[in-house]
Amino acid sequence: MKTLIPQLKHRISINWLALFLSFFLLLPAVNYADMSKSDAPIDKLEYPIHIEADSAVFNEQKGTTEYQGAVVMQQGPVQIEADRITISNDENGVVEMIAIGNPAQYKQDKTETSPLMSAKADRIHYYKIDERMELDGHAVLNRDNQLFSAPHIEYLIEQNTLKAHSDPSGNQNERVRMVIPPRSLQ
Repeated sequence: MKTLIPQLKHRISINWLALFLSFFLLLPAVNYADMSKSDAPIDKLEYPIHIEADSAVFNEQKGTTEYQGAVVMQQGPVQIEADRITISNDENGVVEMIAIGNPAQYKQDKTETSPLMSAKADRIHYYKIDERMELDGHAVLNRDNQLFSAPHIEYLIEQNTLKAHSDPSGNQNERVRMVIPPRSLQ
């Protein structure tokens, strides 16, 4: 295991991972099904990726990079904040990303092609292969002022589909909850 940046007392900024992460960070920000060719997103590489953390460890043999300590990732309109973020890569780039926090948070500013969206959970897991984001533990997703909360939320990005599951033990405080703003009902 190679330590790229030993335990630092100050925050660090890393831009070299832009090529690996550029595909990942903007996928949740774009609803491809609702776009015509003229609305195509700006090239993802146009936005640099900024990562700040207290430490970073790159394990070339495992193909992982782990950032710890008040981690902030930013690319264009997308920002992720967590206590720890682990990114797994293979020869083709990013395979998955896991953000763990109390809570881990995902924010996406409104753009011409995507709505305002935020999510938080104890654990946010992104799977590139099927473009899926899972929120586990006290999960809350706010998409264009439609609020969903549940112990587990699965968001299928390309299908623009959300699945929420309650606590299997039947805990009434851990049920699926949804708030739909009045303007959405008209």
